[in-house]
Amino acid sequence: MPSGEAHDFWWFGQTCELKGGSTTHDCILHDGKRGDVIFRGYDAFSCIERSGARACKQDAGADQSFQDACVWEPVLHGSLGIYTQRAGDGNSIFFVCISDFEQIASDIVRSIKSDLGNSTNVYDFCSSKEMWFLENISRRNRLRLIQRTAAHLGICVPQNPDLYAHPKQAASNLAIECFGVNLDHIECMHRRNVLTQKLVPIVRNYKDCTDMTHSRGPVPVFLGDEMGVLLLLPDKTSYASFANYSDTLQFIQNKIGCTVHLCPLLNVLEQNRANIRKI
Repeated sequence: MPSGEAHDFWWFGQTCELKGGSTTHDCILHDGKRGDVIFRGYDAFSCIERSGARACKQDAGADQSFQDACVWEPVLHGSLGIYTQRAGDGNSIFFVCISDFEQIASDIVRSIKSDLGNSTNVYDFCSSKEMWFLENISRRNRLRLIQRTAAHLGICVPQNPDLYAHPKQAASNLAIECFGVNLDHIECMHRRNVLTQKLVPIVRNYKDCTDMTHSRGPVPVFLGDEMGVLLLLPDKTSYASFANYSDTLQFIQNKIGCTVHLCPLLNVLEQNRANIRKI
């Protein structure tokens, strides 16, 4: 949950505080040890609006709109498949969607570059609300595709209302994502220069890979149509955690400075004597 100093767009002007006390906390841990956690079943947190001294100066004049400006329909530009796990502990099925939204994203990026290309820097460009919107709408497009495909096949999947949808699409639902990654991701951060002690803005573009330093929980890796999807799970260092599938645990426990630990998200083809596909 975000802290009082968080600046995530969705938590604009508000923070989240634990209100359940030690009893609720112990209950969650006890259920977690039995593998019986239901996240919607605990009245543990409350949202509190930041006002007065708690408000951030950066909030003044900020764009607080979060809904789409127009109605749009999901488009498949990639693949959508149904997979079963090979663990032998059930007949669970999973929808896997690999798709982008480039027909919209490319037009927006070109428009921003033509309007602001000479008056803004790379960091401000990549950390803008428009770039946040592009990554978010790509994810929403995939979840809309999964929801509609499941409905067409008569398969029940967990879903939530799309809070970002245009008012005319208020009834639109999104499938709830179990695990997901962006194959083309931009990361904006500040790093302190060791010599000058000044904060230096940094922009990193990850294509078909991710920085495991910031990853939490399972990371899906697509091995190809024949081999399916592989889930990489972090080691559970603390059994006091209440998370299922280790979905809140970090992969890298001992972080050193700004070290980057890259992991591929798509299978890499290598030609060898047996012509084997491997990561």
